[in-house]
Amino acid sequence: MMNMVLKAVSCAIFGIALMSAPVRAETGEPSLNAELVEIGRLIHQREQEVLDSEKRLDELKLRQRSILARFDRRRGELTQFLSALQRLGRQPQALLLVRSDAAIAHVRGAALLGVVIKNAEREAAELREDLEQISALEKVMTEERQQLVGQLADLQKGQAQLTGLLAEQAAQQPELIAAANAKAEELARLAKDARDNSELLDRLQEQSAPVEKNVSVTGRPREKPQITGRPGTDQESDQKELAMLPSPLEPSAPPA
Repeated sequence: MMNMVLKAVSCAIFGIALMSAPVRAETGEPSLNAELVEIGRLIHQREQEVLDSEKRLDELKLRQRSILARFDRRRGELTQFLSALQRLGRQPQALLLVRSDAAIAHVRGAALLGVVIKNAEREAAELREDLEQISALEKVMTEERQQLVGQLADLQKGQAQLTGLLAEQAAQQPELIAAANAKAEELARLAKDARDNSELLDRLQEQSAPVEKNVSVTGRPREKPQITGRPGTDQESDQKELAMLPSPLEPSAPPA
């Protein structure tokens, strides 16, 4: 009675190990679902960066148009101002020839106008520098946006590959369950044919080595997420394992 209980316990333990082997193979590498979530997060981040870049580019364009309009307006004012000074230099007022204090006022006015002109020229130079900086920034932002769009396309391609892997893995689950059931039935046959617990444990250890080897080969490299398995591989592996099983032993003679 005790031998039958030990056989049943050993059979259950080994059966659980067989059933959990595919699960261990899947958890030995990062989960595909976790990778999909991570890639989705990166894609969302890249999309947000693209939107931010386009927003900044639009703001720069608005600023450029505003500066251009201001520069054109001030350039027109400077042109009119310089034209007035030129006319004044060519045709001096008759008042300068009559009143002596008018000459002093004219000199003071000319000095003030010179200061105004210098300030206007400096402001125009600053506006030109702003325009050059905005043009350079616009070029950099355009290149950055193109780079982000390319990265987004690559991430979407990787997401599609991982989605295909996940779908194929889900399609293979029934085959894994069927293979585990077949191994459990084979284990029950071994327990039935074994003469004692020691022989049963030896056979279980012999069976566990090829099972662990087959489970370890199921891992896929992360660098190339492609499924290389072919239909029928599990059946061929089961046939090889069945061929390696020892033949049923003859019943032992009763002890004297």
